[in-house]
Amino acid sequence: MKRFSITAAAASILLLFFTTASLTAQEKVKKDWDAYSKELVKSLKSPIEGVKLSAMQRIIQYSDSLSVASGGGMIWDIYKNNKNQKVRQLALVALSKMDNSLYTGKLSLHYRFEENQVIKNQLAFFLLKKGKISFKDFWYNNQVAQMSR
Repeated sequence: MKRFSITAAAASILLLFFTTASLTAQEKVKKDWDAYSKELVKSLKSPIEGVKLSAMQRIIQYSDSLSVASGGGMIWDIYKNNKNQKVRQLALVALSKMDNSLYTGKLSLHYRFEENQVIKNQLAFFLLKKGKISFKDFWYNNQVAQMSR
């Protein structure tokens, strides 16, 4: 009986040690993602366009683990003001992956004013997925665009 209680106590201590080590590792991973998020936001402020593009690519790639809401304004500015369609598309995807209600609302309001049909279609699919526009509205806008060509 005494031998059983010693074994049970040893098992409890080992279980406590491994559980604590696991929690510590999870906390460290969270801190790493927080630090990476801050660095990505700093990268969005860079004067070098390639650095900004790389930051948006990483935001898209790791969006589930990042917290980059503070960089949304910078990405919104890129989406609104950049002349390059591909860069604007990248910014649109980054905004959509951030899943921030503020930028979803801004994109929803901007939809009817978007002049680039490729970006408008991409924006429409995102807004359809979010339930911000109906399929009927999407279809109608595509028909109008085709008639104006």
